[in-house]
Amino acid sequence: MPFDKYVIVCNVRTGSYMRVPKSYYNLLKDSNLDEMVICNHADLQKVFNNLIQLGCIDKKSTIAEKDTKKVDMIYFSITNKCNLKCIHCCTDAISNYSEELSEEDVLSIIDKIITLNPKTLCITGGEPLMRQNFFNILERIRGKFQGKIVLSTNGTLINPSNVEHIIKNVDSISISLDGYDEESCSVIRGSGVFSKCCKTIELLHEHGFKKISLSMIVTKHTTEKRENFERLCEKYEAEPLFRILEPLGRGEEIYQELKGDMVGKHDEISLGCRVCFPGFKELHINYNGKVYPCGGTVGIDEFVITNAKNEDFVQVIQEFLKESELPCISPYRSWNCKSCKDCSIQLFCPLCIGEKYVLLQQGNLEEEFCSRYRERIAKAMKEELYG
Repeated sequence: MPFDKYVIVCNVRTGSYMRVPKSYYNLLKDSNLDEMVICNHADLQKVFNNLIQLGCIDKKSTIAEKDTKKVDMIYFSITNKCNLKCIHCCTDAISNYSEELSEEDVLSIIDKIITLNPKTLCITGGEPLMRQNFFNILERIRGKFQGKIVLSTNGTLINPSNVEHIIKNVDSISISLDGYDEESCSVIRGSGVFSKCCKTIELLHEHGFKKISLSMIVTKHTTEKRENFERLCEKYEAEPLFRILEPLGRGEEIYQELKGDMVGKHDEISLGCRVCFPGFKELHINYNGKVYPCGGTVGIDEFVITNAKNEDFVQVIQEFLKESELPCISPYRSWNCKSCKDCSIQLFCPLCIGEKYVLLQQGNLEEEFCSRYRERIAKAMKEELYG
């Protein structure tokens, strides 16, 4: 089946895609297309209806981009202090870090976040429980925020004396484990952390709290062990989350040594066009107040949108939500990036924008990612889309 007779149409907001005959695609791109032509052609009508369901056609019957103007989740790093020293930490969190946001700053930012009214607010760090007056801050959020509250933690500081206070003020807890047993976890997080986290999960269960997710960074040690981690999550009735290793902070030092394979083997590749939408689906407010469009861009100055301490923070966010794309993100989209725009897999490339930026700056994009994955993803594309 010749490739040149078809095009792939993707909704980059949802990840959905379909194969469309090029002749039909060219017809549907015509803004002057008479709908009677569509109605009188059964196959074209079928394609037209499928593209409506895909979210790629508007009421004017033309190929269109479907906008979503809502920040679903805001991550707020209330501290960069941490009682652990994980070797991959992208923010280089340490136990004796001096707070850059005062408690007054934190409470003010929380009020601004509430004004933006995201669906979910995730309190993170560092380790958020290391923040002075953490419980006062948590109560302030619970008392004023009507959405979902998530606590992102390393799990080692939740204990019998504070567990009740925590679970009555949050809707879910996300614990970073980064391993499936003591040995694999200790490589990243240190000796004894795995057993502490398991005891924390058991403690939460004892108090009737089971809205828990566990995350694992994908490294060369865990790439082929995802099923082990999924079994662990099944045991603890927790949602499994897999995260990429970012070449930032301490992660930059060990990136070459520990990087894993997020794509997986060929037979495990799950195709989907790029669905990330930084700044709209999520925002990250760092421990210094700097606002980034997504977690993968945290710490990269080029992606700073504003500072949450600024009086006009809410106004700045509300203004950019009127746009279709953040100016700092657009140059790194696969269909815009000079290094990617002619790539055969650009719409299906799974590379994080932040990671792409770092590899481009280092001049390693082709060597570290493209040459390793392009052929595999292209083969999976052809098999799924063309048979």
